[in-house]
Amino acid sequence: MLKNRVRPADLVPFVQQIFAEGANLVSRVLHGILKAGSPRLSDISHAMEGTSPNANNKALNRFLNTVDPCMPLMRLFDEDAPFVVGDVTEIERPHAKRTEYVGRLKDNRRGYWMLMLGTPRGGRVIPFYATVYSSKTIHSECVSRNTEHIRALEKVWKLIEDVPLVFDREFSYEGFLEQLRAKKQPFVIRLNTGSGVKFTDKSGNPAQLNISRGKVCVLKNVYYKGRIPVHLAGVWEAGCSQPLWVMTSLEDPQKGLEIYRGRMTIEESFKDLKSLLRLSKLMNRRRDRAETMIALTLIAYSLAYIIGEAAREEVCSKKTVELFSAFCAAQTQLAIGTNAVALNKEEGFHQVEISHMPGCPNLRREVSTRA
Repeated sequence: MLKNRVRPADLVPFVQQIFAEGANLVSRVLHGILKAGSPRLSDISHAMEGTSPNANNKALNRFLNTVDPCMPLMRLFDEDAPFVVGDVTEIERPHAKRTEYVGRLKDNRRGYWMLMLGTPRGGRVIPFYATVYSSKTIHSECVSRNTEHIRALEKVWKLIEDVPLVFDREFSYEGFLEQLRAKKQPFVIRLNTGSGVKFTDKSGNPAQLNISRGKVCVLKNVYYKGRIPVHLAGVWEAGCSQPLWVMTSLEDPQKGLEIYRGRMTIEESFKDLKSLLRLSKLMNRRRDRAETMIALTLIAYSLAYIIGEAAREEVCSKKTVELFSAFCAAQTQLAIGTNAVALNKEEGFHQVEISHMPGCPNLRREVSTRA
């Protein structure tokens, strides 16, 4: 496991790039989060390197009172990313009856929502912004979930300018589209076909969302509820019970469809955060402190992923060299009449292992082609 191989000192060079000061302490905290697999303060204090859990807890609380990790988190934004993914996930807190930011989820379960924005990297996203809200905060502030969505984007407008935003159908509503259009922000949003929303063409005639199985359909210059200009792209893929439709401001709607398929990377990151870092164990009573700990957890997750990806690429590169060397040796033996088949059967060129290693696509096929 990466958490057992990486030490706080290994994180310092990365931390120095996003935190203005205190890199050594920050690295200890982030390492503690990874080692504990938890954002809970008591768990981190016991996992941190230091003289004692009690001393670690005091240092951790002093750190949280003086440092805001939200800005360092934003520094993880990738300016070269092809798009930004945004989505909401539910965090259950069944026993948090008196916590100010915990309300009711679907089916009356107790918990809150976390809205996260990130840029794709490999099969995951690198988060750069997150906020939490719930039915309780919405009621106490006399706002709505839609308002929370807009608030989040207002924090990052300048950062994400001109980068397409990708959202799921929860964001498929009029007010959100109006804000994006007003900011001239490119977007790709899955259409909530179950809402029965209507589209019209330039003449005001109904636009029909008809598509056959296995086909792609594009409708340009149509109007959402007869008011907001968008392009539509749909596909009905084999094995799916219904077609997938997206709304986009991109001139090539099919490109919007391709971009939307990359949205699933954020779902994988949500799974990681909940299973590997147990985000549901967050126990802060105050909403602002909860967002602080979430930001730290996202930074720890991102650095671990980036370091792990780099290590994997290095291992993969070494495996490629070893594989090619073995292949060349086999060819030499074959040329002088020795039995190279035995090498292939016994060592197998590590075909199964290599072909499943991220960062080494088509390696097995390349070897077969060369042979």
